[in-house]
Amino acid sequence: MEGTGTYWATTNSPNFGSALSYIPEAAWNESGTTGLGSTGGGASVFYSQPAWQNGPGVPNDGVRHVPDIALSAAGHDAYEINYLGGNVGIAGTSASTPSMAGIIALLNQYQVSKGFQKQPGLGNINPQLYRLAQSAPSVFHDITAGDNIVNCMQSSPDCQTGSFGYKAGAGYDMTTGLGSVDANALVTQFNTQTNGVTVNLVVGAAKTTPNDTVAITAIVAPAGGSGTPTGTVSFSSSGTPLGSAPLTLRAGQLAADQFFPAYLLGTGTFLLTAEYSGDAAFSSGGATALIQVTIPTATATIIPSWPDTVWPSSPPDAQGLSWQTTLTLREVSGVPAMITSFTIDGQAQPLAQYFPSPNIAPNSTVSVTIVFRNLVTPVTRTFAFTGIDVTGQSWSRQFSVNYNSMFPGENFNLTATPLIVIQNTAADPSCQWAVQLNIDDFGGYLNLVSGLTVGNVSMVSQVPSIFGTTRVDAYGSLQGTLCFGGITPPSSDVISVALSAGISKEVAISFAGPPANPVKITASPATINLAAGTSQTTQATLSVGISDKTQAWTASIFPTNRTTTWLTASQYSGTGPGQIVLTANGSGFAPGVYRATVVIQSANAMPQYINVPVMFVLGGSTSGTAITGIANPATYQPIASPGMILSVFGANLASTTQTLSASPLSYSPIAGVTATINGSAAPLLYISPAQINLQIPYAVGAGPAVVGINNNGQIAGFQFQVSPSAPGIFVDANGTLASTPAAKQGGLATLYLTGAGEVSPALKTAFAASTTGSPASLPKPVLPLTVTVGGVPAFLQFVGLAPGQFGVTQVNFYVPASVSTGVQPVVVTVGSAASKAANMTVQPQ
Repeated sequence: MEGTGTYWATTNSPNFGSALSYIPEAAWNESGTTGLGSTGGGASVFYSQPAWQNGPGVPNDGVRHVPDIALSAAGHDAYEINYLGGNVGIAGTSASTPSMAGIIALLNQYQVSKGFQKQPGLGNINPQLYRLAQSAPSVFHDITAGDNIVNCMQSSPDCQTGSFGYKAGAGYDMTTGLGSVDANALVTQFNTQTNGVTVNLVVGAAKTTPNDTVAITAIVAPAGGSGTPTGTVSFSSSGTPLGSAPLTLRAGQLAADQFFPAYLLGTGTFLLTAEYSGDAAFSSGGATALIQVTIPTATATIIPSWPDTVWPSSPPDAQGLSWQTTLTLREVSGVPAMITSFTIDGQAQPLAQYFPSPNIAPNSTVSVTIVFRNLVTPVTRTFAFTGIDVTGQSWSRQFSVNYNSMFPGENFNLTATPLIVIQNTAADPSCQWAVQLNIDDFGGYLNLVSGLTVGNVSMVSQVPSIFGTTRVDAYGSLQGTLCFGGITPPSSDVISVALSAGISKEVAISFAGPPANPVKITASPATINLAAGTSQTTQATLSVGISDKTQAWTASIFPTNRTTTWLTASQYSGTGPGQIVLTANGSGFAPGVYRATVVIQSANAMPQYINVPVMFVLGGSTSGTAITGIANPATYQPIASPGMILSVFGANLASTTQTLSASPLSYSPIAGVTATINGSAAPLLYISPAQINLQIPYAVGAGPAVVGINNNGQIAGFQFQVSPSAPGIFVDANGTLASTPAAKQGGLATLYLTGAGEVSPALKTAFAASTTGSPASLPKPVLPLTVTVGGVPAFLQFVGLAPGQFGVTQVNFYVPASVSTGVQPVVVTVGSAASKAANMTVQPQ
């Protein structure tokens, strides 16, 4: 942040220095279309706030905050190193971290050389850093400019507005912590002495029962007898936080009080701990005391137990993710008791639903298992029980449980629809047993499908044609059909899918012959559109038709990860015709367009399963923003494939007209306009009030899809179908091949198309194909591509992405010498999809 200041000398000093002074800094954030690059920071959902993490700007919310400090990380001012004989610049927190390690090594050396410590080794320096920020603030440069706010994928944790992060500010912040380090000041002032304190922990009653409330007081006094310590005292027992309180002056003493129910400890003898945080003038300190919790004999004593943190069950079931929580109430006094009320977050719950009998027998235990679904995590739920014992004495217990998303790490879910596959004799012989494979990521990482095996046979080469792509986006999903033929039922097999992260899952399927009397199953409507305001819910009814009233069916929601927790069904199974009420609730989700698929299955039915796509527009539009259709811009057919340019038509899609062509394309708003496909950001090439051109992300697989347009908060959505390939040849207004309207027999011609699908080597969405290097190195469609002229196959001289273009494939081909002269149709087939014919005039040799 040099601005107009003068921070550099015009010539180097004798020791080759040129900096005149400290240069003001801003938080590192160089995020852009090439990826995220910024500082990290935030509040922990796992760790409580240490007593030493205090000071100006530190949130007083009881949880650990990061970062603690900052150091130079921007690529704009990279660290120059010599690597493999050449000078290269490195940047990022991976560069600043070892730099900070070097500073700490110098600090270690300084401490020993000055006699401050006999042996090297500093231990955890965080308490001293926070003390120095108050007692020797020159150790840090307080960063007050910049932020680490970055775009976030729709449905990802904490993504409420399309971006998240924090701004730098005075004092501590979750962008740069205490600030950047002045290395010299840190080393020379690290041993700055502060005044000591004495801490005395007073327990109101050294002996108590679980039915009592414990009062404890920490008294903090300056060890030297003068001065006034400030700050907070944190109380705990065996690592269990009991709360914190600020120091206040009372009767000439500085004290902090805390009250807590003794049942939080259980029964026995426990060590209580008080930790004083310290401040700019006084160091931290602590004290301990013992308390004995005994069991009374005259009244019931209820000891609750509960999990501190609950993770969702894995794998998800038909209803998606679930959080199972078991709560236990144990009576230990030998006195009968009864539960009279049970609340969750203050809401009364029907006792009979959870406890068949509200009675708690003497010296016995009752428990309840609660299953939550569709949680927008992280979230904390508070449970409270009240009751009475046989003597008429009332009791109450209250505690909280933290609920988190899937445990951090790369993971995915694999299911097959159906698991028992019956033969469809009317189908193609190669696909009389059709299995739908369902893959959804719930770890939040981009991966590639690196393996697909059936038994011992690898089918990985078929991944692009089955799923439309080889990529599984973060919180993304893929669905595709795997065909089997030539089977002698009954038989079985195992399908295994592996991802590039090195993880794999498998599912066992069985094959059966055709049913004697197959039933017919239908779903109406075939697709469902839902819309609601950000604080509203909406519903739709899905009718299940089945020809046999005694035939059972099941329903499930796909994907099963966090992206569909907005959708619930009134029932997930039934017998005979029925209705499912679908409810969409956008609480915890950012305004946008979401999608899900309701999968209905029935054994001995034909077909065995039906997919019902569901679109949910959250936020909507009050200004008439609407999408009326989509098309391949080359042919204006309503077809689409991964990586393709897509034209979106409608009204009020943008307030201006603008064309974008610089590579990489931007995911950031263009005149306030953004787009998504299946929740993934889609880069824009052209915006106007009536038409938007965008690139479909390569990670969008084949199957039902939704496109969302956000025009300055006005949101519209549209359902369409994505195929593995959807080729469209660019032509002129007369339908003639735009690039080569005429060519001689045996001559070379060129065509351009979009909709060829996945490419290899993989190219990032939003990036144009390189304009440098050899043509052989350009990405090529992974699906087989052929060209015919007048129905005659043509020899291909080159196939690859067109240099400098987005999602456009160039094909150089020789006009067959045998084709008749005159106007002839040119057709490109990619995979199993053929393009609309383009005309070309064939001239004689």
